[in-house]
Amino acid sequence: DHVPFQDIKPVVYLDPFLPRVLELALHSSDRQSKVCACELLHAVTIYAIGYSATQPDSVKARSPQQKLYSHIFPAMIRLGCDVEEVSVQLFRPLTLQTIHWFTGDKTFESPDTIELLNAILGGLEDPSNSALREFSSLCVKEFLVWSIKQTTKKQQEQSSSNAKSLFKRLYNMALHPNAFRRLGAALAFNKLYTVFREEDTLVNVFTVEILVTYLYSLKQSHRDSISLGIQTEIQKVVSHLERIIQAKRVLFNQVSKERKTPKGLRLATLQGIVSFAFSHVGATETAFRETCMHLFYELSPLIPEIRTPGDWIEKAVEKGIGYFTTRFERG
Repeated sequence: DHVPFQDIKPVVYLDPFLPRVLELALHSSDRQSKVCACELLHAVTIYAIGYSATQPDSVKARSPQQKLYSHIFPAMIRLGCDVEEVSVQLFRPLTLQTIHWFTGDKTFESPDTIELLNAILGGLEDPSNSALREFSSLCVKEFLVWSIKQTTKKQQEQSSSNAKSLFKRLYNMALHPNAFRRLGAALAFNKLYTVFREEDTLVNVFTVEILVTYLYSLKQSHRDSISLGIQTEIQKVVSHLERIIQAKRVLFNQVSKERKTPKGLRLATLQGIVSFAFSHVGATETAFRETCMHLFYELSPLIPEIRTPGDWIEKAVEKGIGYFTTRFERG
């Protein structure tokens, strides 16, 4: 990079010393060395983002910053919740400010924004650092908050690009074989739930898809250790979504062409959700089965002309006894 001093513009290559700076900032046992490395890394990060922001698109295309960001952003997030107070004072505000900056990019799947998002989600799945998981979940919430702040209602209705990128990656984590990825996905949604529920556009488009995804995540977590708390966190996600559906029952009793229909549902409506829940009340996975039973019992009376779960079952009987045997006798 060209450093613009008044008299000269020296070219400084970050490649030789940046790995060492990162190592010292993250792992040095000498406090003075660690603090100096943090201060240098802080300056490099600000310079890199500022330099990129002032360059035309043609220059960015020739010299993309993603490779640099792929090393800086994960370290920045880790240092934002470090045990060293100076590191936190430097990098916690910088992390949040960086999120504010990159969520302003309206390009779908912008490489720089996605690099930041991947770094945040990478922190969510750390198996040994609970402080990092907590801070990363806060960063996910901040990412959604500022994505919403920097788009109009009309833009959200046309394309919620950052929200779409975020939820797509949360789905992948929620359905991943790795238990800590599933835990991270649940922690993230539980943190951003209060923001999500206030945005009618996002609620309409994503609620049903999120619910079904996390139900499958709960099913996949059947053999996870209870001590990890994964099932508990996923059940909190389902509970949050249940409250949204109850509050927006009129919306979800109607078909919407914008609403995403997840695999396993014929229609992304309240009737579709209840049918999905009932179709899994015979599942062998305990928490998944009980949650589906609960959803069926609580949501079926919200359907027009259905006053009790028994009314819904009576209507289902009209389809024939095979409708029930396929659900309760499949082992």
